[in-house]
Amino acid sequence: MSHEKEHRGAPNRIAKLVSEENVDEAIRHAHSIRAVAGNLGADTLQEAAKALELLMTRNPGFLPAVEFSVFEIHLKQTCDGIGDANISLETDEAN
Repeated sequence: MSHEKEHRGAPNRIAKLVSEENVDEAIRHAHSIRAVAGNLGADTLQEAAKALELLMTRNPGFLPAVEFSVFEIHLKQTCDGIGDANISLETDEAN
């Protein structure tokens, strides 16, 4: 499974972890996305993950709706971009 496909499920996983009161794991997951975003140069996703991580750390058990939504949007945009790039590379290699 590609990283892009693996990370698309991050919002659902984080929400599930918070609902299961596994906040530390949810925070670690947001932190991992933040790190990957930084490595990719996906600054808006990195900032969204940072905000989510910080608020979950300050308010354990609380999933901030606005920041979570922003995180979801930027993660989807980043994953879509990676998916599009992969398709372009596969098409170029086939030709």
